[in-house]
Amino acid sequence: MDSKENLEKIKFKDETQITKVQWKNILLNKEITNELDLKTVLTVFNSPENRSTATEIATILGENNYHIISSGNTSFSRRICAYLNIKPPKNNKGGNRWWTIPYWGKSKGDGKWFYILRPELKEAIEELIFEGKLNLKDIVGSARETKDSQL
Repeated sequence: MDSKENLEKIKFKDETQITKVQWKNILLNKEITNELDLKTVLTVFNSPENRSTATEIATILGENNYHIISSGNTSFSRRICAYLNIKPPKNNKGGNRWWTIPYWGKSKGDGKWFYILRPELKEAIEELIFEGKLNLKDIVGSARETKDSQL
């Protein structure tokens, strides 16, 4: 994903407003980051090239459709913006593009879009895992258990 060619193909790559340290604090703050938010972000982190569609995330997490992921991401981004007192990027119609707070975006080519983990967020997750403050196995394991129990 770090190749220059792939980075140039990212359509939504708004300038970051959040540092790695801020991301670490956000991820550990349960008033901002709920269980679904954390599972969603860690699912993208654990996906090839740190990118995944809302549909893929929903499937992995055992959700019925992608809407819970999309609306959850909007709520998560709103809490982040309120906490940091920042404004989200605007879309071409003047509305807020909430999903680009934690992610960059790229068309998959079939009408779906990849959520691509922002580099600062990826580094924050890596550090929290290294520090023992996040356990990817627990999150991914609980997502698999949820999915298996729904089969």
